Amino acid sequence: MAKATNRSHYAHVLDQWAKAPVKLGPQPTEAQFATAHVFGRPGKQALGIAMALRDCGMTSPQMLAASALDDGNPTPCRNKLGLLVTNGMFARDAAGNGVIKLSLAPRGQQWVDQRAKAGSDVAVAADEVKATKARGAKAKPAKRASKPRKAAEVVPVADATPDAVPVPVTETAPVDATVN
Repeated sequence: MAKATNRSHYAHVLDQWAKAPVKLGPQPTEAQFATAHVFGRPGKQALGIAMALRDCGMTSPQMLAASALDDGNPTPCRNKLGLLVTNGMFARDAAGNGVIKLSLAPRGQQWVDQRAKAGSDVAVAADEVKATKARGAKAKPAKRASKPRKAAEVVPVADATPDAVPVPVTETAPVDATVN
C-alpha cells in the first residue's frame, strides 16, 4: 500500500487542475500542504492555505475555482485566512492586484514546530504502550463499590378523624337591605 501524503488528500482536485475554467497556476507542493494541514484539516480551507503559501499566491477566482474542483461548490476561505493572519500565524505579503499571498510568521513556525514535536512524542508514547502490553498486561483494579443509599425518611400522616373533616358551607351570606 502506498504511503499517504498530504497531497494524496487532493488527488481528485490535482488531477483536474489543468482543466479548471480559471488558470490556477502551479500546484502547491507537499511542504505547502503539510504546513496547511497543521492549521486546518484536509479540505477546502487547507487547499486555500496551501495555494496562498505558493510563491505566486492566489487570487479570489483561483480560490473559488480550486474549491469547485473539490466538490463542485465554489466556496472561499477568506475567513480562515484572515483569522490566521490576525492570530499572528501567517504574515500577509503585499502582492498587489488582488493576490492573496501568505508567509509563515515566527509564531506560526513555533506552532508548526510544537505540532511536529508533539506528533513525534505521541508516536514514541504509542510505541512504549505497545511494548508494555506485549510484556504482560496488568489486571485492572476492581471498581470501587458505590456507597449504599440512605433509607428515605417516612413522614407519618395524621389520622383522618371525623372531627378533622371540613364541613362544606351551604348557606349564602345575608344581604343587607340598606346597601341598595
